[in-house]
Amino acid sequence: MKLDLNSPTLKFSVSGMRGLFPEDINPGNIPAIIHAFHKSVKKGKIAIARDNRPTGAAIENIAIGILQSLGREVHSLGIVPTPTIKAYIQSLKLAGGIMISASHNPIHYTAFKFIKEGGFFFQEKENKALESALKQNIYNEAWGNYEKQGNVVDAHAASIELHADYVARRIFNRGKAPSNKLKIALDTLGACATEIIPHFLDKIGVKYISLYPEITGYFPRPPEPVPASLSRLSKFVIDNKCDIGFAFDPDADRLAIVGPDGKPIGEELTLPLSMMKALEKYRNSKQKTKKPVVVNLSSSLYNEYAASQNNCSVTRSKVGEANVVEVMKRKKAVFGGEGNGGVIDPELPSFGRDSLSGVGWILSLMIESKKSLNQLLENFPIYIMKKEAIRGDAETVLKISRKIQTKFPLWKQDTSDGFHFLAPDLSGWIHIRSSNTEPVIRILAEANNKKLLAELLDAAREK
Repeated sequence: MKLDLNSPTLKFSVSGMRGLFPEDINPGNIPAIIHAFHKSVKKGKIAIARDNRPTGAAIENIAIGILQSLGREVHSLGIVPTPTIKAYIQSLKLAGGIMISASHNPIHYTAFKFIKEGGFFFQEKENKALESALKQNIYNEAWGNYEKQGNVVDAHAASIELHADYVARRIFNRGKAPSNKLKIALDTLGACATEIIPHFLDKIGVKYISLYPEITGYFPRPPEPVPASLSRLSKFVIDNKCDIGFAFDPDADRLAIVGPDGKPIGEELTLPLSMMKALEKYRNSKQKTKKPVVVNLSSSLYNEYAASQNNCSVTRSKVGEANVVEVMKRKKAVFGGEGNGGVIDPELPSFGRDSLSGVGWILSLMIESKKSLNQLLENFPIYIMKKEAIRGDAETVLKISRKIQTKFPLWKQDTSDGFHFLAPDLSGWIHIRSSNTEPVIRILAEANNKKLLAELLDAAREK
């Protein structure tokens, strides 16, 4: 079965290639995808990792076999986070890699996150090369060389240790947290964070308990760590008198937080809380030019607050980790991320959304300030955000944007990624765009009061 690039449920973007299994991605077309990836990266060793979906092991085996038959040495990482394989590729200077994970999508989805040298995701140039290779008639083509078969290296334990050690030493002196009495609750979803997060917390010396301590072949809750999915973690935090709860998505590049009272504070505060500690050294600096921080257009204004408290400025990018990273590299940003719980620290070899980094920076903030999570949030301004998804096409996005522009004519407009409108006084914003990962249109709005938020959403809803 050939890959149908025009399938409405197959998405191919800077977030990788993801679709339904087996309707879009299946054993019949996986060889062509892997072969196209092989032709799109430089010669050298390749890393492969996956999440815990029931389809993951089979897809991983097919991918490894194809790469072996093409003469590539394959480093098999197994079930590890996306930032772990990225850090591994960068540190060992591999030619690239593939993360087999559909991230927050439901379990019947699968995906390939394509990674090039340096540990960076494919961008438009690489995606075009891969698409061109896919369109070539290689389904019936004989390829490979029986004399040049690649080896397989078991890199699971080494990749986990490498990643955890980098984060520990980046955030904590000699890789060890100061003396503390914190108790952490973990909801790893039985997925990619299940092994590495406890290993990291043991390394830095912070106590924890896990809601799902074993890797599973299913998701015990909806995969996206939004408040509605975290009721079990909330109860777990309260019952065990924990100081904070951390929740992850399947491939552990996103981090959500539950407070000591069991209330989810959402993903949007993960990045600004991390930022408050990571940018601390710039707080009292007398530099004339503020250090740049990059976040995407759909991220909360909490990031502007956190940056301003530390003498830094905020630049907005298109949605998607690869887009944020590209602007960070261009602007020489000191920190960045996405509001969906994605913390990006350019000083780490993962240089992308990294939940391990988020856990480390937030714990460091709590330990060194000697403040609880609720005390840390007391000085934050109040913003209310609402996210919606609707069916529609490019014409729908254009129609909605015209309505917004008519109602808020003085708001700053950004058309780099759909349509984004920002109030001059930073009281609110709205963003309308096509999703990179699902066949939907996303509408996100945020305001400092319920009235303005309602006005924004009412203007966006088609009547």
